[in-house]
Amino acid sequence: MGRWLQSNQLDVPQPANLPGSTGSQAPYVVLADEGFALSSHLMRCPFLDEVWRLRRNFNYRLSRARRFVECAFGIFSHKWRVFPYSWPHKMSMW
Repeated sequence: MGRWLQSNQLDVPQPANLPGSTGSQAPYVVLADEGFALSSHLMRCPFLDEVWRLRRNFNYRLSRARRFVECAFGIFSHKWRVFPYSWPHKMSMW
């Protein structure tokens, strides 16, 4: 599809007015990521970098909090010898 789009073999409609407007015409485009070169029919999402940055930040904070809790639980169980082995009883929620 990328090759067709770059060589203009893909049947992309001609630019047209947006519904309800009489201003300039807007071209039809395909949204892509950084893997594709920009062209007249290919557009990168402007906020995609921000989304990835926020996702990476969230994942970093989540894994950091998880490590903190696991270390605290390990210190707790080692100090008071709580839960050194698996729980011997079956637990039921009801």
